[in-house]
Amino acid sequence: MEFDRKTTVGILLCVAFLVFLPTAVHSYSNDNRERTMSGGPHRVINAFAVQAFVAESLSDPVLTQYDFWGGENLTGTTVVQPGNWEKDVREGIGKGKWYQWVIEGGYTADEPERYMSLRHFYDPLGANQGATYLTDHVEEWLTSFVMGPNPKMDAKWWGALHSPYSLAKGVEFMERAFSASRSQEKERLFAAAWRSLGETMHLLADMTVPAHVRNDSHPGVAWTEYITDRYRADPYEEYVDEEVVKDSMAEGRVDPDLLREIQSVPETQRGLLKVLQLFDLVAAYTNRNYFSLDTIAGTERISGRRFTNANGMPEYPSPRLEDLEVDKEQGYYYREDFLGRVRLVRVVRDGLLQKLAELGGVSLSPRLEIDRNCSFDQAKRLVPAAVAVGQKLLGWFMPRVEVILDAFVVEEKEGENIGLLKGRVVHTPFGVYDDPLSFTLPEDGNVTVVVNGESMEPPLGAVSIKEGVIEGRIPLASRSPVKEIGLVLDIGGIRVSSSAFTVPFLELHPENLSGLAGEKYGFYVVVEHCPPQVVYLWDFGDGSVAETKGASLSHVYAKEGEYTSSGLQCRTPAQRASSPLPRERPTSCLLRLKPPKKKGP
Repeated sequence: MEFDRKTTVGILLCVAFLVFLPTAVHSYSNDNRERTMSGGPHRVINAFAVQAFVAESLSDPVLTQYDFWGGENLTGTTVVQPGNWEKDVREGIGKGKWYQWVIEGGYTADEPERYMSLRHFYDPLGANQGATYLTDHVEEWLTSFVMGPNPKMDAKWWGALHSPYSLAKGVEFMERAFSASRSQEKERLFAAAWRSLGETMHLLADMTVPAHVRNDSHPGVAWTEYITDRYRADPYEEYVDEEVVKDSMAEGRVDPDLLREIQSVPETQRGLLKVLQLFDLVAAYTNRNYFSLDTIAGTERISGRRFTNANGMPEYPSPRLEDLEVDKEQGYYYREDFLGRVRLVRVVRDGLLQKLAELGGVSLSPRLEIDRNCSFDQAKRLVPAAVAVGQKLLGWFMPRVEVILDAFVVEEKEGENIGLLKGRVVHTPFGVYDDPLSFTLPEDGNVTVVVNGESMEPPLGAVSIKEGVIEGRIPLASRSPVKEIGLVLDIGGIRVSSSAFTVPFLELHPENLSGLAGEKYGFYVVVEHCPPQVVYLWDFGDGSVAETKGASLSHVYAKEGEYTSSGLQCRTPAQRASSPLPRERPTSCLLRLKPPKKKGP
């Protein structure tokens, strides 16, 4: 049987695809060269974003109350066995800090690899007949046979809305975690929320990879390089491993223009719209400034030869070879930017094949390549951009929570001092949260109480939080006065502290005591740590109760007897209305009054 050349090439490509099945089209190596499920550039990018966010939070008045490193581990669901297709991957139980779940999301976003790889592209220009999803190779009969049908899903909508761990799902997980009343469910939901954030950060980082925003599938099928350029691996992805990520962060920085664009996304937009805009502006920046190997186009300035995209896809408006500067000695096409010279592509004319052709009097077209120098020049700009956009998303996703203590009094009951606590857990909508979250503490949930600077763990159930309302009956081991109290909660693996609540100190003083009923007695309270504009509640012990704005008043006892008079509370009117407390007797005075003097005849 005879085969023409086209049929032979097709058979060779089919064998290559089947024997060396591509792990094609995902960004960077997913973990490391040895495939040990550890390391990898996306984990490192997410880790840098977490570190940058936490460092910046030191100047935020709300987030300064967060201990980002000391919270509890969270048990949730993660990938324990990687694979290529959905049925290959096995998920199981994982445990880690909140930030470890975010970092791990950088890995799990690419599992299963071939299934996910078709969903990690976004062409902001829709150069191929308006398609923003990947069309390069995936609609060819051979690729469809190997990879399955084209899902026609781009990275923007996959990461923001449609992935099982999309950002929209992450917000839902976070909302449910806040309100969950069972500890195991709460942990699982918080872990899923942080994983969703990490996976979306991975998709955003893909928007800084030129091949992922220029419709270049770069399958990297072995042996096909001897037949065609259409299935080459992308050199930028091949080169940028976790060590290059670290080097890029040390030597590079974000384009100031891109950083301004990232910071200019309106906070007034609804959460999902902000995230979609973030995908758009980062993908557009990468698309207009960088080539991928198969999407280099323009006129080569030395030979005058015209190049078009090697993968046969439509060309992009920028960059173009004719618009760049050229280093004729080394063959690099480059431009100058905020870091200096960035080499985008190299034109190679001195290869063996070129020399042999020249000896035969044949002029071959020069070869275009993106070598290690080009890749590192680009990584110094693109990796910091990936970190910056991940940091921005993390800032939007981090719930802004304040633990507010409204009142605290001590009640003596059966010889034991009990601290009665009232307060609130308040979430302020911000970033991706359009509505407030309502926090509930499970019945077996732990809190930390800080009394006069000393931490203590109250018995389970001593502090309850339901839908953001804090109520506590805290046994106090010491009988010394409580001058200051605070509360620390673990919310999603982050320890959130209240501001210290200074307990008002009142000392009651009677005056002008004659010891007789029917006469006017004066009382005044010496006050420490009371806010301005407060009311004082008084109990004279004879059934009379008064409320004053001043710290002194007088009272007449009609009958003889023993009376215990006290200045009860020092509270603002708003505090009294929002969280009334049982009456407290911080100081009191006992009066023994005789019958009033009889008047003369």
